[in-house]
Amino acid sequence: MRLYTAHRHAIIWLLITGALVAFLTASPLPSVSYLGIAPVMFPILLIFSSSLAGILPAAANLILMLWGAYSVFGVSGLWFALYLLPMAIVFLVCLEKKLPFFKTGAMVFASMAFSMTLLFVLLQRMAGGALYSEVAKAAIKGLNSLTWRDEFLYMLLKTGFISHGLPSDSQAMVQSLFGGWTFRPEVLSEFYKQINSRITALLSVYFPSLLTGFSLMLSFPVTGLAVKLGHRYGASPSLEMPPFSEWHLPKAANPALLILAAGYLLASFSNQVILGTAGQLMFNVFSTVSMIQGLALLNFFLKRRGLSPLVRFLALMLLLVVFQIAALFLGIFDQLADPRKLRASQSLDQFNDKRM
Repeated sequence: MRLYTAHRHAIIWLLITGALVAFLTASPLPSVSYLGIAPVMFPILLIFSSSLAGILPAAANLILMLWGAYSVFGVSGLWFALYLLPMAIVFLVCLEKKLPFFKTGAMVFASMAFSMTLLFVLLQRMAGGALYSEVAKAAIKGLNSLTWRDEFLYMLLKTGFISHGLPSDSQAMVQSLFGGWTFRPEVLSEFYKQINSRITALLSVYFPSLLTGFSLMLSFPVTGLAVKLGHRYGASPSLEMPPFSEWHLPKAANPALLILAAGYLLASFSNQVILGTAGQLMFNVFSTVSMIQGLALLNFFLKRRGLSPLVRFLALMLLLVVFQIAALFLGIFDQLADPRKLRASQSLDQFNDKRM
């Protein structure tokens, strides 16, 4: 068993996790920071520590993450275990059994989607069906307890995130009893209403994005990079993963992609919340799969030009972070035009197999 594969990598990933947990717990609004950053960063850290360091270091990282959640949320913070543990166990089992990479990615994605949905349903029931509103209220409560609350609200006001709703010639602030300045009570009430509304709206997009787009990115590109590095350092098997430049969807996936795109377009004309959410999920899957394929296409051309892996990695990260729409259209172009001729060779192989 891969209990402990590399001392150096075990220390590195524990230090990274420890630094992130310390930052989140020491932030001015730790509950907001944890809910905003931990669901994204913690699974990534677990994937890399599992592949590069082994089972025991991954377990130590998980314990450290749960300790941070407990220190911020109390006992309720241990719900993070339901989010992180299934995915970590599935990935470690796949490494032990040396399952093919794309099967491993599919199982990681399924475990993430299942645990995330189950956790959301449980928390929604605990919040009386108003989870997003309860999170927003907790954020406002934490904001109201800050000693520099008014300075923070003033910054949000200047950035346009909130507005006081008063005429331009009105005074939004009054002098406090301690000689400083504070916002008027009616202005604070307006600020908190707007913050509640904005946080609720952000969370309504955040969860579907985690469930689909992020889970797909974690299960395939992130997991693929972790497996590649783990194999390079002799810490984990390669899982027979093909080069990223050859990743592609077969032509048989075209009808499914068309259904996803059409479903999103149809749902966008509906005013029903359930249909709107379903359409958003469809678009997230379609766009994420297309972006991954677009990144693979760019990597193919950069690799053919002889660029180093580091340069290719930086170019792919730039495309993913800054030019996502370009990655999306590159993926669609690759699916339709097949410039790498991967699907043509695949069809020829299937034809020869049938003749034999």
